Amino acid sequence: MLIEPESDNASIVILGQFNPRIITPHWLSSNDMITKQEADNFEIEIVHKQVSKFSNERLLIQVVENRFLIQSINPPAVTIRDLTLKIFGQLLVHTPVTSLGINRLVHFKAGSWASLMRMGEALAPKSAWGNWGEALSGSTDIPKELSSTKQETLNKLVGRIGGMKLITMEQSIRFDEYDGSIGVKVEPSSLVPQHGVSIEVNDHYSFDEDPNALDKIVTVLEGSWEKSRTRSDMIINDLMKLAED
Repeated sequence: MLIEPESDNASIVILGQFNPRIITPHWLSSNDMITKQEADNFEIEIVHKQVSKFSNERLLIQVVENRFLIQSINPPAVTIRDLTLKIFGQLLVHTPVTSLGINRLVHFKAGSWASLMRMGEALAPKSAWGNWGEALSGSTDIPKELSSTKQETLNKLVGRIGGMKLITMEQSIRFDEYDGSIGVKVEPSSLVPQHGVSIEVNDHYSFDEDPNALDKIVTVLEGSWEKSRTRSDMIINDLMKLAED
């Protein structure tokens, strides 16, 4: 990537009808999805009829009655795709499902405060907000009666009063044979405190009322995983260009 991310996680989300309490590390092991040693190394947070959640150093799985989530913690991200294909392509082949999300979440550090501000200005120009935008930029007179604490904060922000906190963009029609959308969210990072940016890409596939939905989800994961990763790379890199020094 253009800027080395502090964190780069992938996740797969499937919506449908699930039985959380059967999906456990040792269920995976007993069905030859993972080894017994791998099963023993999972940390189980909860296994209940309404939720199952467990993780190891590489991935996290969380299942509730209407949602299956598998998330990468460390690379390679393709590990979560392979395990999902095993679970739904070999075991839970009759699971009623309605949608699939192939998601990416990256946290990175912008080169400087100035580059962070430039990125925000490019994505959400304060000039579009008229008089209030001028106030956000510090272009209008600052009231002299501001408290000393507020004046001190203002000085640290180099005159900037406010700006972009969250922006989302959506491609509402997919350019392939599937229904769905591609969404991107950009906001300050919750993991990188100084000059941090978070970019989330949601590659959403909708299969409402489709009796062959699970087969199509398997097909997408087999044939479109790399395309989805390449597209998210492109989107993230293009946004990172805005934050370069």
